[in-house]
Amino acid sequence: LSNDVIPDVVPDVVPDVVPDVVPDVVPDVVPDVVPVRIQVEASCWANVMCTDSGNIFCALNVFISSMSHVHGVQDFMHLAFESLASVLDPNTFREKRLYFEEMDIVFTEHCALFQAVFDLYTKKGCKKRYANLPMEGFLLFLEEAALLGNATGMSKREYKLVFIKSQMAVVDEIKQRSRAITLTFVDFLEAMGRTADWISMPTQEALEKFYDRELNPPTQPSLVYEFYTKCPLSDVEMLRRDSSDLMTVKTRMLWDKMPMLIELIVESLR
Repeated sequence: LSNDVIPDVVPDVVPDVVPDVVPDVVPDVVPDVVPVRIQVEASCWANVMCTDSGNIFCALNVFISSMSHVHGVQDFMHLAFESLASVLDPNTFREKRLYFEEMDIVFTEHCALFQAVFDLYTKKGCKKRYANLPMEGFLLFLEEAALLGNATGMSKREYKLVFIKSQMAVVDEIKQRSRAITLTFVDFLEAMGRTADWISMPTQEALEKFYDRELNPPTQPSLVYEFYTKCPLSDVEMLRRDSSDLMTVKTRMLWDKMPMLIELIVESLR
């Protein structure tokens, strides 16, 4: 059963011819991306919010059970469930994108910069004093570093997800409240990696093509900073890559994108 022929309304009548044994065959091609329609229908079926991963899992289970009498749908839905769970699991990003020697080299080379940012925004703009970086300090940093807004396509909602997913330790929210609502320095480094992964950083070739040396020459040394802060929003959206979406397969290594993110941070905070 393909994605295009999933019925809007499940018929109450079971087909006359139903095979006695459903062959236990898994399709050769498993979709990397769960169709949005599956997420929406499953969530609506259980009347839950799509932004809550736990509720999505519950909703998918309910939806799979309700479609049990339709041949082939359960197999597809189980594959969709597994794919969605993989995307939402915070460890998937760590294992497939973050935990590499190349990323360790990037963080080591710029450790002083990240430590200075972490220390500054742990205190700046925060109503209370914390030992680690709270949400309000994190969002203030993103705003002042030109990482928040239409140009990057990242809103506070996306960055709150980045904040939560970057917290590696699970603690008691009552007994260790301050730890539960802050990022440690290591968490902050992961948040920077997730930020670079979600933002559609233009490639060097795209920047050189965008800045025509005669008709549209750059006016500042940093091409990426000028691109995100001076270019019309329509031009930024024109170069936004499809692979920047959460549910899509990434096409560039994370360590290739991190230097451009660091350059944008440095020039914005200069």
